[in-house]
Amino acid sequence: MTLVAVVGDDASTLTLALAAGWPTSQRLLAVEADPTGGSFAAWLDLPRSPGLAELVAQRDGCTAEGIDRAVQRSASGLEVLVAPVREVEAAAVVRAAILHVAPTLAVMDAVVALVDCGDLRDAVELARLAGTVVVAHRQDAASPAAAAVRLERLRDAVSSVRTDGQVVVAVRGRRPYPADEIAAFLGVPVVEIADDPYGAAVLAGRHSSVRRSQAAPLLRTARTAAQRLAADVVAAPGAEVPA
Repeated sequence: MTLVAVVGDDASTLTLALAAGWPTSQRLLAVEADPTGGSFAAWLDLPRSPGLAELVAQRDGCTAEGIDRAVQRSASGLEVLVAPVREVEAAAVVRAAILHVAPTLAVMDAVVALVDCGDLRDAVELARLAGTVVVAHRQDAASPAAAAVRLERLRDAVSSVRTDGQVVVAVRGRRPYPADEIAAFLGVPVVEIADDPYGAAVLAGRHSSVRRSQAAPLLRTARTAAQRLAADVVAAPGAEVPA
């Protein structure tokens, strides 16, 4: 399996948007590993268990078979590992998952794990195991000066990511700076994601027709980004798990 860690601004929304647009030729598993608490169960109208908590509690350790037992399938067919909703429990479960689940995920064959890690500062160990780290960033369209300051901070954050794989920045919004300028400033590849409140609301559980939701700018741009990321994942397998 290749781990793709999604961190930063609205990481949960971006994870589900990328998962919805991921090429069907690859088996994809969306894993919720945000230590501040999970949202996937509520957003996708799934039970809160089984999930990551049950997986880390297995007495015989984490196995591929155990992962399959903990996975749930959404109405759209997306396979997910949900995290606990409450922060205290989620933080403990995610800490255990980094030690006992992530290494197993990283060596499973023919599966891509798209992992919602929340804030970058909480995802250092998972980023180290990931073949690709996607850093989500929302532009401040109302203030070019504020947007520039946030980009400087983003550059520092990107330089702090330690992975044997690649780092990609997913920029939400086209203003005030276009993607090619941001890529040149950061020195890493950049993919564009539409700033689309309607599409984000659909992913967060708002009811919508399938046709309308797939046409939402957020999902359309995420589909393009997912296809690009998937091609890179095939070309560059994930980082090896340290012994």
